[in-house]
Amino acid sequence: MSRKQNWYIGRYVRAVSGFLPCSGKVKKPLLDALRAQAEEYIEGGGDAAALEQRFGMPQQVAAAWVDEMDTSELLAELHIHRRIVMVVALVLAAALVIFTGVLVWQQYMIHKDLSGWNEEIIMANEDWTMDDQQGGES
Repeated sequence: MSRKQNWYIGRYVRAVSGFLPCSGKVKKPLLDALRAQAEEYIEGGGDAAALEQRFGMPQQVAAAWVDEMDTSELLAELHIHRRIVMVVALVLAAALVIFTGVLVWQQYMIHKDLSGWNEEIIMANEDWTMDDQQGGES
């Protein structure tokens, strides 16, 4: 099989993979089977560029596999996927808030240094002592 044919197969399998809403563990056997079927088709004289005509659009192939999946398994996969997306979104939002805070603090410090806001307070302590004076006598 030529490089170009492998490229077409890989592209098609990746497209199908992008439409499957499950983890890599579940996807791997499905995609390996699809790759094997595509290789058999090409070795049998099929055109590598016509994989979509033979097997269908990637969305259709993924939808067919999702329809065959057990409902509880699919819901569990979707729940895990949703949780991962939520955690990644929260981490990115926290990083953005921290980054923005650091930038604002840096701008404040630069503005403070350039505008003369820095004040130095110098305190001088003087000791006062009072001599014992007798009332009215000089």
